[in-house]
Amino acid sequence: LLIAAANVYAETTNFLDFGRTVAAVWVMIVLLVPAFCLYVWHRGAAAPLWRLCWTFALLAYWIHLAFAFGTLHGSSLAGIIAKQGALAAGYNFAVTVWWSLDVVFVWFGARGAVVRWQRFALTAALFIGVIVAAVVLKDGLVRWLGAVLVASVAVTASARLMPPAAAA
Repeated sequence: LLIAAANVYAETTNFLDFGRTVAAVWVMIVLLVPAFCLYVWHRGAAAPLWRLCWTFALLAYWIHLAFAFGTLHGSSLAGIIAKQGALAAGYNFAVTVWWSLDVVFVWFGARGAVVRWQRFALTAALFIGVIVAAVVLKDGLVRWLGAVLVASVAVTASARLMPPAAAA
């Protein structure tokens, strides 16, 4: 529903392809808020909701990439590297592949220490990447959504670290 709403919004803009690209990022960040918070909270009962948020955030990211690559960059890898720089483009490519593989791991039940460590590293890399891209480099709604993401994860981490209340 969020992706559909984002595309309806894009229809109201003067630059349809750019509107779709940006709106997909909004959806990704909105879905990453509960995904990151549930990951930090790490409660087994929340696993199905975390899996859905994690998966659909990736879908929104893929939609963003499809519009960005196919329309804004003319399907040119060289155009992406020229606009973003080799470091940012390489990061985006690596995270895309890594996150996609992790979603496969999630849905097919891969477990173990290696899977947990790679998911921790991916979550940290994606969190830092979203902060840099949304909060530092962008403005407007993307920056606000990035700030909400950071604040939500900070509150969740603080609550997670607090000792349990004593029973009365």
